[in-house]
Amino acid sequence: MGLVHGIIVTRWYLVDGIERPMSSVDIASVQSISVLKDASATAVYGVKGANGVILVTTKRGTEGAAQINIAANATMKIPSKLPNKLDSYDALMARNMAIEHELSLYPDSWSYIKPQSIINKYRNPANLEEAERYPNVDLAGCIVQRLCDVLQCKCECQRWNSVCKIFRFCRLCA
Repeated sequence: MGLVHGIIVTRWYLVDGIERPMSSVDIASVQSISVLKDASATAVYGVKGANGVILVTTKRGTEGAAQINIAANATMKIPSKLPNKLDSYDALMARNMAIEHELSLYPDSWSYIKPQSIINKYRNPANLEEAERYPNVDLAGCIVQRLCDVLQCKCECQRWNSVCKIFRFCRLCA
């Protein structure tokens, strides 16, 4: 899908001669991709091919005995660098400092300054109620995982004879 002169243009995807979305095709099962555009697509596929046709051919089985291929891949991912983020206390201190620097331009900014007594409650709450009302949470540390593991397993089964051609691909991700 693209945008040409403000008009949404969609390509026509044919997977083994059948119209299907590309999201339904696993890249490991693709044998070849051909792109027809302009007059060549219109000549073969008519008006539907006017914006281009993408032909995807998937793998086929080979003649002989059934062939089964199994592969597994395990990966551990660690972020190389995470941006430094401020917790609630430091963010409010930086906000107050920015307001103080702009007071000459916007004298009404005094109303936006958070009192230091309130800011201190984010860093050192006196009781559970203040801890819930003034949370000092490092959201980046809570949301972003330091370590991520990926497990991929794939199984291919292929066979061909004069009656049928089989290529079946399955993938398991955990």
